[in-house]
This record gives sequence, structure tokens and C-alpha cells, in this order.
Amino acid sequence: MARIVGLATVMAGAAALAFATLPSSEAIKDSGWWMVVLIAAGYALAERTVFHFEFRREAISFSISEVPTVFALVYLAPGPAVAARVIGSLAIIAFQWRSKFYKLLFNASLFALELGIAYQVTQRIHALNEQSETVLLFAVAVASTVAFLVGSVLVSAAISLIEGGFRERLIGELRVSGWVLPVNAMVAAAMVAPTLMSPWLAVLSTVPLIALWAVMRGYGSLEQRFRDLDALHGFVRKVAPSLDLTEVASTAATESAAGLRARRASIVVFDETNGNRRHDVGERLPQLPTGALDQRWAGVFAHPEVRLLEPSASATLGLDQLADVGQVIVAPITDAGSVLGLLALAERDGAEDRFSDGDVARLATMVDQLAPTLRKAMLHERIEFEARHDSLTALPNRASFERLVDAAIADLEAGAPDVDDEGELGIVIMMDLDRFKEVNDTLGHHAGDGLLIDFARRIRGALGPDDTLARLAGDEFAVLCRRTVDGMHQLAGTLVNEARRPFSIDGLEIVVTMSVGVAPMVGAVKDASTMLRRADIAMYTAKNQHTGYELYRDEIDRRTPARLSMLGDLRNALEHHDLQVHLQPKLDLATGVVVGVEALARWSHPTRGYVSPEDFVHVAEETGLIKQLTDVVLESSIEQLGRLRDHGHHLGLAVNLSTHDLLDELLADRVLRRLDQYRVDPALLTLEITESSLLIDAPRARATIDRLNRAGIRLSVDDFGTGYSPLSYLRRLPVSELKIDRSFVSNLLLEDQDEVIVKSIIDLGHNLGMQVVAEGVETDEIMNRLRGFGCDVAQGFGICRPIPFDQFLTWLSATQHPSRRRDPMIADGWLDDPIDN
Repeated sequence: MARIVGLATVMAGAAALAFATLPSSEAIKDSGWWMVVLIAAGYALAERTVFHFEFRREAISFSISEVPTVFALVYLAPGPAVAARVIGSLAIIAFQWRSKFYKLLFNASLFALELGIAYQVTQRIHALNEQSETVLLFAVAVASTVAFLVGSVLVSAAISLIEGGFRERLIGELRVSGWVLPVNAMVAAAMVAPTLMSPWLAVLSTVPLIALWAVMRGYGSLEQRFRDLDALHGFVRKVAPSLDLTEVASTAATESAAGLRARRASIVVFDETNGNRRHDVGERLPQLPTGALDQRWAGVFAHPEVRLLEPSASATLGLDQLADVGQVIVAPITDAGSVLGLLALAERDGAEDRFSDGDVARLATMVDQLAPTLRKAMLHERIEFEARHDSLTALPNRASFERLVDAAIADLEAGAPDVDDEGELGIVIMMDLDRFKEVNDTLGHHAGDGLLIDFARRIRGALGPDDTLARLAGDEFAVLCRRTVDGMHQLAGTLVNEARRPFSIDGLEIVVTMSVGVAPMVGAVKDASTMLRRADIAMYTAKNQHTGYELYRDEIDRRTPARLSMLGDLRNALEHHDLQVHLQPKLDLATGVVVGVEALARWSHPTRGYVSPEDFVHVAEETGLIKQLTDVVLESSIEQLGRLRDHGHHLGLAVNLSTHDLLDELLADRVLRRLDQYRVDPALLTLEITESSLLIDAPRARATIDRLNRAGIRLSVDDFGTGYSPLSYLRRLPVSELKIDRSFVSNLLLEDQDEVIVKSIIDLGHNLGMQVVAEGVETDEIMNRLRGFGCDVAQGFGICRPIPFDQFLTWLSATQHPSRRRDPMIADGWLDDPIDN
């Protein structure tokens, strides 16, 4: 607006200069005051009968302003002529078109400048022969043409100040004005010619003028219809070919705004699955509907037709902010009786600044053409979405997730560093619900589906806006994100804790756990399948170790060079007796007496340093070395138990078995041979098997268990509470002890649910006639709480870490806990008080 005002000011100065430098301030022909009134009325009539035809936002105007201008040049002095032009024209512009102030200022300056130029040209040509009326007619025709051509240039300049494109706009304007203006000027000169003989002869000139004007208006109207039809065809050509919903919506808004000369346009496409799509041209229109059921727009959608909302109508609908915009055309987009969206246009910017019934009709035609294209685009997007997303949770599926991971890997291959400036690296996380099958089998698939939906919603809430959550299959989910190393651990822990919180399904509270595998994008990463395999390996490690989550590392991947290297080192360690067996005491909670030990394998490698049992035990299980490892532990631990007996400590011994050991038909022979070798009573030996081992119902495994039991060896279920073993297995198998998993014990004082689980396991074990052992006891507070629950035996770092034999003897002599120094195999030996160390 400031630029327009500035241009108007310059034009007003130029007009003043033109009038100040005129050769004469008198009229060429004398006339009365009534001529001023007639010419002013002529200008008003010319503005009232102006017609336009428009193409996009360009408007080409036709008027008969040249006629009163030519009469003014002949019969009025410059001053009265300017007054007649400004008053007559601006009266119509201001009241009929309701133009804004800066437009009125611009038009007033333009009219004055046009007349100033016209008087300059007329007087200087007429001065060549003041007696010749032919020269006078030629002078006014040329003056009118020149003045109005200058006016066309200035109008083009003003519009280009706002929208740009001065050169193209000027060429388009002059292409028409170059012939229209001279014709109009000659017609005007022809009309004024008879009046030079008698003013009354002007009446005869009006007949051909009216006829010519009617022909021009008819041509203009027809031309406008052709241009509108061409614009409609252009709209269809640009919208119809695309099946991309975003592109269709964007094109529809842009082309409809251009076709109807609207500065503001907004389209909203309703999509309950993926969220509404919206595209805006110009300033965003407020208070548009959020869906087909938006109550504020119920009246519009009840009769879905294109309508022109005046501010009062918008206010009646409760759309006060939309009412402040002014006139708005709203067009519901309907197809097959359903409302797909809404297209709204505001602030007309053509020759007329108000929308007409013709605009409403054109937009209705556009919307009719848009609806089927929009429906096809929505269908195409739905098909694409379903192909790339899980139908139950609407999360990306495996194929889609792999594409995203491949894209992230491609960024690394393009030169992006593994770790960005903020210390973040790409991460793939694999998640698997541990007890989902129980929910499906017990409550049905509808409950399982509900659990998966709630789980996906909960995990999505724990992630950031840039993180991607996908459902790969069944109860397997995956996450692609970027985190620092600390943030990676924090996120994995958060996800595990989120899964532990109860889910409410059909009025029941369901508790599940989750195993999480984390694979950072570091080192040699080939493709998405590599990252998913690594995350999967880490996840199953977490599942087997009951640790909640694990990070991928070469040590747990048997198909890596590091894994093969560890296999070779482990084989050498077993052959050269480099593995040690440490002892961890087990404390009777009722008496405070040390009643047993658990034998635990430890490996200290010359170059690797300390190697976690979680790593080398899995290598042994997967490569067939588990038999040798079990023999080493049995040999060393039973030998140490015999030495403890020789020192007067009559303790029990617990040794862990692998599932693979149970399938060895010679296991019982190997165990009994070592018991005989070191003269240890079989009743002192407890073999611990995992809860998942109970589900192995192979004849060989069952035969091995029965033979061990007949030999008097006790069986214990390790990590109880983390598997799926039904109670019927505990009843059928000769199990004499339950060991509560350390994950429940460590959180005993922190989680109410873990406390309930621990108490339930203790009660269950006692009801089945079993001894209950709690592992992972870290503090005296936990030990006291377990004692209060009636737990029988405890072990953990809070009592003593696993230590070598010599250190264990030293600990027994120094600890406040006495050891059992009477042989428990002697009658009433369990009842005798122990002798203090």
C-alpha cells in the first residue's frame, strides 16, 4: 500500500506540473456552467458502464471515458475539467465499488495526470492552426489516445508493485489498449465534431456510440466466457493427472485461487486415518472444519452446496474469525454422498473486489471436477498406506521400516559421520513381548489385538517426534531413532519399564514383560537386514538372560569374526583348565547359617580380560562346547565341596545345567562318577535348570531328570517367574526347590508388583512342598523383607560375591554368619545348632 501511495504522490506532482506549464488556461470553445455538469455526468456514466474481462488475476477494462474527455478538452477549461473528472468518476468508484482509500487516491492522481497530458497535447497541436476545426479534432483524438496509454502504463506499474511481472503485464495491457484506445478516441472525436456546428447535434452521435458500445460489451462478455471456460479446463488438466493427495490438494487450492482471482484460498481434505490434509494460498483462513462432523459446519454440510458467506452469515455459524475476513466462498467437496473436504476462497483481487454469482457457479463446477480426482487420490493413498503399514496399529510395517533404515544407512555411506555434532548416532531397537502368547491363548485374539494397540500407543508416547515406531510381525516391534550413548540406554530402559505397567483389557489388568535389543549404526553396516539381525540377536540375548535390554556386540553374535575368535579361545581355555569355578554362599534366612554354595564359572583371559559368563556360556551352548564346560564346573565344584567337608564345613552345592545337558543321556553317569570320586553324598548336590527347560518333554530329557532324581540328586528351577512353565510341570517333575529371579528381588523395595510376585512365588513353593531360594539379594533391607515373607534361603552380593575357594575359606572364618559344621546326612543333623567359626 505504501508503494501505491508513493506512486500516487509522484503522479499528482506530475499532474500539477503539466497544468502549470499549459500554454493557456482557457477553454478552446465557450460553453455554459451546465457543460461541467454534463461532462461530470458523462464521466460517472462511463465508470458505471465500464466492463471487464478477466484472465486469472489480470483484468482488461473497457469504458467510454474518452468521450467525456474529448468534450472536456474542447468545451472546458483545465480546472473545471479536472473537477468534473475526479468528482464524476470517483463518486461511482467510491460508492459502487467500495474501493479502499489508497485506490481512490491513486485514481484521483491518475485522472488528473491523464487530463494534464491531454491538455498539453491538445493545446500544442491546436496552436499549429487555431482556426482549423479539423486540426482540433485531430488534436483531441491524439491527446486522448496518448493520455490513456500513459494511464494504462501507470496502472500496470501499480499492479506490478504488488504482484510483480511489470513487463509481462504491460505487454498484455498494450496488446489490447494499443488498438482499443485509438478507436475509442476517434469515436469520441466523431461525436464532438457535429457539436462544433451545433451542440444539439451531439444527440445524433449517441446512436452509433450506443451501438458500438453494445457490440463491444457483447464481445467482452463472450470473450470472458471463453476465458473462464479455458481456466476451468486448465484446472481440470492440472488436477486430474495426479494421484498424490498432497499434490492434488495443493494444485486445487492454487488453481482455484488463480481462476477466481482470490488472494486467499484454503483446502481441507478429511482423513481420519492419517490426519487431515490442508493447503493454503496466501494467509491461512481461520476456523475451517476439522472433519465432516464438525458441529460448527453442520449447517453447511447438511446441504453440501457451494455458497457465498457474507460476514453476517459466518457470524451466525459462530465463525467470528472467519467473519472478520469478509466474503468467503465455501465449497464442500462431495462424492457419492460423502463429504471429502472443503475448499474456501476469500479476498477477490480482480477488477471487482467482491465475489459474484458467476464466481460461485464457476467454483461449483471446479469442485464437481475435483471430487472424483480427490476420491481416487485418497483411495490411492489408502492402498499405499495399507501396503506400507500394519493394519492393526497403523504403524509402518517391516518393508516400510527397512526402507527407512536403508535410507539412514545411505546417509552414512554418503559421508555422514556415525556420530553427529550432538553426539547422537543412528539406532535400531527391536522389541518382543514375552508373554503375549499367554494373553492370546487365555483371553482370545481380540484381547491380544487390544493389547498390541495399547502397547503401540504407549510406546509411541515414550518416543520423540523424529523417532519411527514400526510393527514387524506378531508381537515384534522396532524403533529407528538417533540418541547419544547415554540416551540410548535411557530410552531402552524406559521402553522396558513402559511395557511392565499393567494394561487394562476387557476390565482385566494384564501384566507383560518385554525384551529389547539395541543395535547402534556403527562399524560396517551393509543394509537394513544387517541392522535388524543385530537388534534381533541383542533382543534374544536379553530374553535369554532376563536383563530387559541388551546392546548388540560381536561377542553375542556367533557369525562374526569376534565370535569365532572367542570360540577358539574358549576351547583352549577348557582344554588347558584356564576357567575357574568360584563359590557364592547361600544363607538360611531363619537361622542366619551358611547352608550351601553355588558354583559359578569365571574366565579371565590374558588379552580379553574378564569375560562375562553370559557371553561364553552362550558360545558354548551354540557350538557344542557346553558338555565340556559342564564337566569342568562339575569336576571343580564337587572337588571343592569335598575339600570344604574336610575343613569341617558341611554345605550343599548348586550347579547350573544347560538345556542341552538335559538331552545328554550320559549326564547322570558323569555326575555320579564325580560324586563317587570325591566321596560326596548325592543329596548334597542340587542341579539348577531354567524354567524354560521344564517345557522340554523329550523322552531323553525326562529320562535324564528321572535318573538324577532316583540317585538322590535335588533339582531346582532357576530364574522362576520369567518363563512360561505351567504348574502341572512343577507337579509332575521331581523339583524340590524354586529360585526367584533376581529381577524381581532387586526391585522388591521399589515396585509393589514385584513384591506381590515374590510373595506369591514363596507361597506357591511352600504349598508344593518346595524350598524357596532368592537370588540377587543386594541389601540387608531386602534380606529382612524376604525373611518376613518366609523365604528359606538367600544369596547375592549383599551376602558375598562369588569368590575363589581360598578366599571363600577366609570369608567363612571372618563372617558373622556361621556355617553348618555338622553333616546334614546324619539323623537330626539339620536340627543341631551350628558351631561358630
